[in-house]
Amino acid sequence: MRNTLKAGVVLSAILCSTQAFATNGLMPLGIGAYGKSLGGNETIILDDAYTGANNPAASVFGKKQFDVELELEYNTPSVQRTASPVISSEINSDKTFFPIPSMSYTNGLSGDMAWGISFYGIGGTSVKYPGYPVTCPGYGISNIFCGPQSSGAMEAAAELKQLVLAPNLAYKINEQHSIGVSLLLVHQSIEAAGLEGFTSYSVDATHLTGKGPDTSMGYGLKLGWIGLLSDNFRLGATYQMKTDMSVFENYKGLLAEGGNADIPAVFALGGAYKMENSEFLFEIKQIMNSGVASLSNPNTISSAATFLGTNQGAGFGFKDQTVFKLGYILKREQEHRFGINYGKSVVEKENVGFAFLAPAVGELHLSYGSSLAMGEGSKLNYTLWYLMPNTVEGDTQVGVTPSKGKVSLNQVALAVAYTWDLN
Repeated sequence: MRNTLKAGVVLSAILCSTQAFATNGLMPLGIGAYGKSLGGNETIILDDAYTGANNPAASVFGKKQFDVELELEYNTPSVQRTASPVISSEINSDKTFFPIPSMSYTNGLSGDMAWGISFYGIGGTSVKYPGYPVTCPGYGISNIFCGPQSSGAMEAAAELKQLVLAPNLAYKINEQHSIGVSLLLVHQSIEAAGLEGFTSYSVDATHLTGKGPDTSMGYGLKLGWIGLLSDNFRLGATYQMKTDMSVFENYKGLLAEGGNADIPAVFALGGAYKMENSEFLFEIKQIMNSGVASLSNPNTISSAATFLGTNQGAGFGFKDQTVFKLGYILKREQEHRFGINYGKSVVEKENVGFAFLAPAVGELHLSYGSSLAMGEGSKLNYTLWYLMPNTVEGDTQVGVTPSKGKVSLNQVALAVAYTWDLN
């Protein structure tokens, strides 16, 4: 156990400098390799070290275990300006590869209670578009956001990292039902560069771009319920309250409401039907982006009231997202897991412009995973998932001049997790 704790300390240090490239909008496919292999089905999983992070009520039905994980993501976001006054060829982001570690511990049932703690990334984005590929009216040779090279504008780039420390507690009401709560302690950071083309359309241009990394802290709660309705069928539900974050002072001229970037509320309902050698899982998740102005405000600048940084300031234009998840477990000599995850892109054609910074246009994910026994009850979980390529083309702006553009994204990832059985 001492070695596993040492591994946890090392991983926690690494986590502070990495982030997930989110796939369900700015939310991840799932938390933990096991759940990701099932299309992100998390609400109803019982025996996994990340149960407390996924559904705080589930850990009373699981074992005492500790898990460390490393996910390797390869992403290929690309953008293109497709109509006058600015036209470009397709430009690929220079940032494509992301190592994402995480870890989790659950103590198992003791009396009527169980507790655990998890450390993981919940989402983010990271892009960097090289060079100065366009000529913008009034700016000359510029980066993709019309940041003029002549005035020293950097290459266009943006990065958002979100990290969660989540202690959780579950209570077993009776043999069939449990409830739980997880405290979400969230740290996020942001950095943006090359956005000088928006200087005239920000309420505070001195806090718009090129200010280096800035951090924000906040906390929230996640509530959960599990019901074992029969020997074969169970249901689960979770509700994650909107996480109130402190503002990004260095970017209060970029994000709406003076630099605010809260994390939206999420609620989910899932179920599982168990057969002799297999299990079928489903989940419906609703992500409430509309509750966060910087995410949901349209990215159209039409007057001073919609200047960047104001309460109604231009945002990413993300809509609320309903995510449908299906998972299947086939148990033979080796367990095989399959998953499908679908949610319509949060980016619509009316709001393509700011998606250049956060290309959250993914829709359909396919996943597969399995487990290898490692002795003494421990195991190695591995998951491979793939985000099918998707493109959204529609409205952008050059300053306040309407234009057109498109954003594309596809991803592939491999997650490997080692779980120690501590019973």
